[in-house]
Amino acid sequence: MARTENPRIKEGLHIFRKQKVLSIVQLVEIMHCSASNLRLKLKRWKTWTSYNFNGKYYCLPDIPSFDANGLWKYKDIYFSQYGTLKNTVVSLVQSSSSGLSGENIGEIVKLSPRSFLHHLNDIPGMQRIKQEGRYIYFSDDTKRYDNQLLNRISLMENKSLPSDAEAVVILLQFIKHPNVSIDEITSKVAKTGKRIDFDVIRRFLEHHGLFKKKT
Repeated sequence: MARTENPRIKEGLHIFRKQKVLSIVQLVEIMHCSASNLRLKLKRWKTWTSYNFNGKYYCLPDIPSFDANGLWKYKDIYFSQYGTLKNTVVSLVQSSSSGLSGENIGEIVKLSPRSFLHHLNDIPGMQRIKQEGRYIYFSDDTKRYDNQLLNRISLMENKSLPSDAEAVVILLQFIKHPNVSIDEITSKVAKTGKRIDFDVIRRFLEHHGLFKKKT
């Protein structure tokens, strides 16, 4: 940890730890120093930076208790043990057993995939492959990709159609929102507490002649 011989800095660190997460503006006020000086201190203290809110928030290195995905939430502020959102997404994709859809990634990081995935095309560590009308993100390591692809094919074969209970939820959302896309129906189904894969919903609607090329 940084030197704390300065009483103001020592008191500021005490407040920082007690509050857990603070913005740069709040930290400048409690540390009584300039923003540039503070950023040097934050680097020296090895603080974590939030991956949402444009990296606006910070916390001390021993504060987060990261979950199995390497994420930690404080109120509506998210931190990742991988640092940036880009590194987090790459790690999630690489460690997944069967690749991840944009919806899958968004659910994990708690952000709308439309707000960030278009910035993450063609980056080292993962690749985007179009399957049955939508993009799936896989590792760009050949061996890892082959395993993920085989797992995804097996998964889709085992989940070709939804259960009766899932079918009721899908039909209800389709009836309520007949003119929305499959992506939007998938999202609306998820909001009911049911996690049904995009492809399962698409196949179900196709099976009943309800699919109208909406992706």
